[in-house]
Amino acid sequence: MKKLFLKLLLLSIIVLALLQLGNTFFKSQEGSVKTWKQFYENDKEKYDIIISGNSIAYSSFIPKVMNSKLSVSTFNLSSAAIGIEQVYFNFKETIKHNKPQLFIVEAHALDVITVNTPKRLKFNYQNIDGQKFSMNKLESVYSVFDTKSTMVEAMLPVVRNHNKWSDLEFLKKNINYTYRFNPNLGYKKLSTKGYRERIKKTMGKIPESYEITEENETYLKKIVDLCNEQNIKFLLVRAPQIKYQSNTELVNQIYNKTSKLCKNLNISYLDLNKDYEKNKFNESEFYDALHLNTTGATKATDLLSAEIHKTFTLTANENIVRSDPNYFIKNNSYKTFKKLIDTTFIPVEDVLIDQIYVKHLQDDEYSFYICFNKNSKKDRISEYKLALQFVPTKANVSKLSNKKNRKKGRISFGSLTTPLTETSDQYIRVLEQKKIDIPDFKSFIVYLYKDKEISKKKVIRNINLK
Repeated sequence: MKKLFLKLLLLSIIVLALLQLGNTFFKSQEGSVKTWKQFYENDKEKYDIIISGNSIAYSSFIPKVMNSKLSVSTFNLSSAAIGIEQVYFNFKETIKHNKPQLFIVEAHALDVITVNTPKRLKFNYQNIDGQKFSMNKLESVYSVFDTKSTMVEAMLPVVRNHNKWSDLEFLKKNINYTYRFNPNLGYKKLSTKGYRERIKKTMGKIPESYEITEENETYLKKIVDLCNEQNIKFLLVRAPQIKYQSNTELVNQIYNKTSKLCKNLNISYLDLNKDYEKNKFNESEFYDALHLNTTGATKATDLLSAEIHKTFTLTANENIVRSDPNYFIKNNSYKTFKKLIDTTFIPVEDVLIDQIYVKHLQDDEYSFYICFNKNSKKDRISEYKLALQFVPTKANVSKLSNKKNRKKGRISFGSLTTPLTETSDQYIRVLEQKKIDIPDFKSFIVYLYKDKEISKKKVIRNINLK
């Protein structure tokens, strides 16, 4: 009997080991799996602010902008399609590894009634796949998924993706997956192009009324109670959506019911959806009817940062203070960085670029400080996007790690010209943590563009970034 027990125990261990190995190879390394990976990999310092919610959250709030505005370390730990129930379990997992000063929840998670629709399941599986095994993960699966089959599939990607067992390409991709730090810290940049067509396609049917389910109210209360227990500050914020702006009555209803709930729980609430017109949001700042693009997210993050500054007292993170571009701008030390252009450049009328400074951060990462003369018209600057191109010698093209860059024979960065930081004599746009494989280039090109219009180009020969 004892031998039989030992054999069964050994068999169970082998089966579990094989399942765990299979889970590693058969879960997709996409979406929130990568977000969780980055969260766990952070062992250098704690995050002072953690943002949670679904895709509305990760496309609306930019950690790097908040870090700069508030002198704190921020991470956007949001996962597509999740509701407030999953936010609660995610928060429980989060504070085991990182206890923030402030926890922010994007309020559209309160609107999700069920995650068990075919449209949402894929993303909720990703959220579970990204997390380490724990009792909280088991409890999360049991509470969030409503059938035995979806529970099994949530815990066992090897079972869920049985149709991939013979897909060698899928296996090879997962086996060769290498984690790379994402400087956007959980934020997902959405394009500023093609918004009109996407807005039309995603408007959908506008609800006639708004309700927060009793179950969702309960989970929000659980989050607030846990914050109080852990001495963590809490803020509920609702990002703007263009979808509801045609129905002012519904927007007010959403605000009133959410505000009442927040008042009962004694928590702060910021509704950027209700203040849509006050904050001058417009359709060009949206990716589709639901999600902000990069321009809109920058504005929303500025507004959120201002609310945090007004409502909460947070301890500044000295590591952020001393690595933040604003630190170098305030004490003028950015002017000691390497200069890339030799004379003032006028790409278009009323826009003057005095200088571009480069700071080598580490390994193959650089930050660029584009300095516009104060005689430039600020509105004129914001009309355009900025392009930086680095062209290596033919011999060095093969050293570029990105396949597209090797094919094009250059490294290119496109960016908005805003947001701008002002000094007494300049407007400064900072492009942070840009990956550039090699330091030497035969030419560096800078210009502005909008739609099909391209400005004059400034070409500098034979540069070294270090």
